[in-house]
Amino acid sequence: MFIFGLALLIVCSGLCWLWIFSHLTPKRYQKLEEKLTLSTVRSLEEFFLRMPVTILVRSYLVVTLLSPLIVWFYVNRTWAVATFILTLLAPPFVYRHFKKQRYIKIEKQLPGMLIGLSNQLRSGTSVGAALKNLKGTLLPPLGQEVDELLRQEKVGKPLTDCLEDWQRRVPVFPIKLVVQSLVLGLKSGGQQSDLFLRLADNLQQQQHIKERQITLTSQARMQAKILVMMPVGLYFLLSSMKPEHTALFTESRVGIFMLIVALILMIIGGWMVKRIMHPEDEK
Repeated sequence: MFIFGLALLIVCSGLCWLWIFSHLTPKRYQKLEEKLTLSTVRSLEEFFLRMPVTILVRSYLVVTLLSPLIVWFYVNRTWAVATFILTLLAPPFVYRHFKKQRYIKIEKQLPGMLIGLSNQLRSGTSVGAALKNLKGTLLPPLGQEVDELLRQEKVGKPLTDCLEDWQRRVPVFPIKLVVQSLVLGLKSGGQQSDLFLRLADNLQQQQHIKERQITLTSQARMQAKILVMMPVGLYFLLSSMKPEHTALFTESRVGIFMLIVALILMIIGGWMVKRIMHPEDEK
């Protein structure tokens, strides 16, 4: 019965919100949907994903509007507002997380690609032909980037311009070094195999230093996460054990204001800790 009621609430609420957005304010709804669709298309293209963007955007809007209603119905309006803010602000953070993970994977794959490229060049193969030969051996996400690079060259774009587009798509320092080396090899026409081997060795050393740094600072990073999340955990623990002690924060304007200020300060504190622990992310 509970599941049936919840499903009925979700369906009815979703239909109501869609009707409101599409009939009462059609221009605003269309403008919002177009803006979200354009932003989503660009983000998905960066990850080489082909999805029904319109359905994805509408599903996100429905979830964003339905989640607060469900929380309001089963909890209270304060948590409903918090849920709405969370679902509204979550996509950019999720996008940044996956983009960072993608860049990390590409950096780890670069030395192997450079070694293979060096071996191809030693046999007298040109840079363009070497990239084509390596295309089938590279796994995503680096393989996707090389496929896109070769696809652009196939439609008539100069390989140097394709490499510069790659550098703009993946703005990390190792890619900049690789692109500059490839462009230099294309323009000079000299033997670049030894250069690619040295570059691969340098990138492997940099990755080893980063991994060593992560290992040495793992305890400090865990302590920072615990310090940031501890107030939230204590609040929920106290709410479950002694609800009357936390009622002030959800049943009065002063308490709600204090709770919002505390959340803002926690976010600022977490951001400062992240900058201290990962200064390279802010570059």
